[in-house]
Amino acid sequence: MKPHSTQSSRILRKPSLGFTLIEMMATLSILAILTVVAVPKFQSLFANQGIKSATFDLLADLTLARSEAIKRNANVDMKASSCLGWQGGWKVMSGTTDLRTHASMSGLSILDSVNATNCTTPSVVTFNRAGRLASSAIIFTIDVSPSSTKITPRCIKIDLGAAGRTVP
Repeated sequence: MKPHSTQSSRILRKPSLGFTLIEMMATLSILAILTVVAVPKFQSLFANQGIKSATFDLLADLTLARSEAIKRNANVDMKASSCLGWQGGWKVMSGTTDLRTHASMSGLSILDSVNATNCTTPSVVTFNRAGRLASSAIIFTIDVSPSSTKITPRCIKIDLGAAGRTVP
């Protein structure tokens, strides 16, 4: 026969179902350190992607305006929505017909070489019926606003032959 005292000395323990305060504080400390390191990298990544997206959109609409000028055998204009720059949006137009409208872009600065310093009217890029620029060559500069030294601006240069190319 077993003595009753040995059975009573056994203590049945249930496994714990939560975290200790020390484990939770260690996890939050590691998470805070990773956040402090990662956030600046993500900000520059998002800014670079915004610049690339704006460059692609602007170049695509310039290409559309040129091809529509050739197709319609008429002048086609690409007009900035405001005098403050192309970041306020633009329209591709054939006469009074809107072919495409692009919305404004926040956080970016898109300037052209014609109205970069003195703007009295919104900028217009006109392609003639041969698909060439009707005015002088133009350079677009796309950058974050306000400008940052960590972000590389992009440029689109359109020469008189209407060949557009991006310059990093």
